[in-house]
Amino acid sequence: MDGVEPKLVAIAIFLFTYAMIITGRRSRTVSGLVGTFLMIAAGIFPSLEKVLSYVQVDTLVVLFGIMVLVGVLREGRFFTYLGVNLINRVGTKPTRIFLVFFSLSAVLSLFLNSVTVVLFTATVTIRLCDVMKIDPKPFIIGEILAANIGGTATSIGDPPNIILGLTFNLSVVDFMINMGPLIGVSLLILFFTVRRHYRSEFESMEVTMKKLEMIPREEIRDKRMFLLGTAMLFTFIALMTVSQPLHMSPALICLGMAAALLFLGGKKLTPILEKVEWSTLLFFGSLFVVVGGLVETGVLDDLVSAVSGIVAGNLLLAIVIVTWVSAFGSSVIDNIPLIVTMLPLIQGIAATSGFPVLPLVWALSLGACMGGNATIIGTSAGIVASAAAEKEGHAIGFVEYLKIGIPVLILTVGTGTLFFLLRYGLVSM
Repeated sequence: MDGVEPKLVAIAIFLFTYAMIITGRRSRTVSGLVGTFLMIAAGIFPSLEKVLSYVQVDTLVVLFGIMVLVGVLREGRFFTYLGVNLINRVGTKPTRIFLVFFSLSAVLSLFLNSVTVVLFTATVTIRLCDVMKIDPKPFIIGEILAANIGGTATSIGDPPNIILGLTFNLSVVDFMINMGPLIGVSLLILFFTVRRHYRSEFESMEVTMKKLEMIPREEIRDKRMFLLGTAMLFTFIALMTVSQPLHMSPALICLGMAAALLFLGGKKLTPILEKVEWSTLLFFGSLFVVVGGLVETGVLDDLVSAVSGIVAGNLLLAIVIVTWVSAFGSSVIDNIPLIVTMLPLIQGIAATSGFPVLPLVWALSLGACMGGNATIIGTSAGIVASAAAEKEGHAIGFVEYLKIGIPVLILTVGTGTLFFLLRYGLVSM
């Protein structure tokens, strides 16, 4: 494209790619691959090696390992066993059921992809609620919100945190220390907000049975896979927790976990390998390249300079801008493309303004992960869970979700912003 400014070409391709992703005219993976092709065909990159240098292979390996682990847990019906067991222990009172699945979603999303967590909690919830003849929608909405917030507390929960953790060499412990207290408070705010919102629905639910007519151990389809998946899940959590002090690469841990599962599982793991979300991995890889085009042509450098001029060396103002831009952005588009775009931006702002990048990392994590709670299409977890509910005849309306999503966004992200302002404001005094 001789004679055409490379920056304009890169911006046009970027906007075209994201427009396809937002409108859903093509699948996310196809949109990303088309954008990647256009960036390369337009001569944005000097060589194929340069293209590949923008792909975060570590991130793709971590996601692959987690996907294999989830496949084994799914095959062993780990999630169903856990859900039935907990309900039988606490009883069938609607508010208790809500607490069980709310807590289950929040805790599991600390260590597993929130999309996976809500897919299985929603599926189990629908099944159990159909047995008890009650509406599953309030429970599913609570699970979506809890999973998105819970996954913000670690570097292996939500996909944005996986990217941030690997980019800045942050461990599970780093995230737990810096984000854990805030996430704990946010989950409490969320619980009471959702419970109050659906109080009349919970009170009107009549459950005649005191206990589910289901035996947890009979829900296990393959005992060997159940035990293998459960053992590997706890091993994975332990290794990721100590990975930094032992200088163990998260990617190496996840690759080793996947290899061990595939080897020990034998022929039974072949179908699981086939069900790995290869399209999601391609989507991630292609987005890295599309955003890399903006970096390569200097578009993001220009944007960094503009934002740095507004911030003018004020860290607290930068935190507010990053938090709320990412929060509102992720309520409109999926937080995966948002985080890939914002990542080089915060690195540039910190470098130009001369203040540490980590406060902006925590602000970006907060906004990108929690901001998506505003709408049902704001996160992959919301999209997947609502699709599963609709398939079973329990469609969750956009406005229905918005009525609880907006208050949750304002309360949780607002609390997080105040937390960071107080924390870094006091430090700078």
